[in-house]
Amino acid sequence: MAATKKDRIEFRLESEHKQLIETAANLVGSSSITAFALQELIKRAKEIIEEHEQRVLSEKDSELFMKLISEDIEPNTNLQKGFRKYQRSNA
Repeated sequence: MAATKKDRIEFRLESEHKQLIETAANLVGSSSITAFALQELIKRAKEIIEEHEQRVLSEKDSELFMKLISEDIEPNTNLQKGFRKYQRSNA
């Protein structure tokens, strides 16, 4: 069953912008200006959301990293062994 389209976005634009969009739509072989505009709007919206999520996650990761390195924690046995092994191999 196909999804029904019931929402609309309407806007007015300058003639030169419409011509620009028509030219781009024709160049990529789009069936209509509407199809082209919708495809590009969705693509850009996804890019913006992904960029925002990456930035937010990076900030959270940075905060967690700074918290972890500022705590005074003793390394466990495996980490100590690994460090000694690293020191021997780089001596």
